[in-house]
Amino acid sequence: MKSQITALVLAVFLLSVQNGNTQSKTQASSIHTKPLVPVKDWFLSTGDWQNDPQIYVCEFGSGADTVVMLHGGWGGDYTGLLTAVANLGDQFHFIFYDQRGSLHSPFPDSLISFENHIEDLERLRKELRISKLNLVGHSMGAVLASAYATKYPAHIRRLVLLAPAGLKYPVPPDELAILRSSEPQFHSFLGRPAVSELLAKYNLNRT
Repeated sequence: MKSQITALVLAVFLLSVQNGNTQSKTQASSIHTKPLVPVKDWFLSTGDWQNDPQIYVCEFGSGADTVVMLHGGWGGDYTGLLTAVANLGDQFHFIFYDQRGSLHSPFPDSLISFENHIEDLERLRKELRISKLNLVGHSMGAVLASAYATKYPAHIRRLVLLAPAGLKYPVPPDELAILRSSEPQFHSFLGRPAVSELLAKYNLNRT
C-alpha cells in the first residue's frame, strides 16, 4: 500500500509538471506499462577524474520535462524510485543518482558530509545545464532536497517531499511505531546480495 501511495503521489505531481498543474482523465489514462530500461548511465566528476571519486548517474525516459529524483538512505540507491516511475518514461525525463557513499557511488567516510551531498546536487544541476529543478526527494532524499532548496532557492522550480525523514522532532508516537515495525524489512533491504557484491568489488567490506 505504501509503495502504491508513493507511486500515486509521483504520478499526480509529474502530470502537473507536464500540464501546468492541470490534468485530464485522457492524459492520465495514456500512461502505459513499458519495460524498465535506463536510457543512459554515466559518472559525474567531483573534482579530478584520476584521483577523486565519482557519482553514478542514471537517466530514464524521453519526455521533455526533466525531474531529478533523490533516493533515501543514507546509503540506499536509486532503483526503488526508478521502479516507482517505470510507467512514466514516455512522459518525463528522469535523472537518478546514487549519493556519495551509496551503492554505486562508493566514497571514503572522510568525504561524506551533508554539505557535500548538497554540493553534489548543485554540481549535477550545473552539469545538466538546468536553471530550475523539478526535484523529488524520498525519505532522507527529502531532507537533502529541503536543504538544497534552502541553500539554492533560485534553482527550484517544483519541490516534492515523499515520506520525509527527520523533519519532525520529537517523532510522534504513531509514526515512531511505524518506523520500528519496518526495521526488519529495512535491514533485509540493506543486506541484499547486490550490496555485498558491490562492496566486495570495490574492496569496501568492513570487519
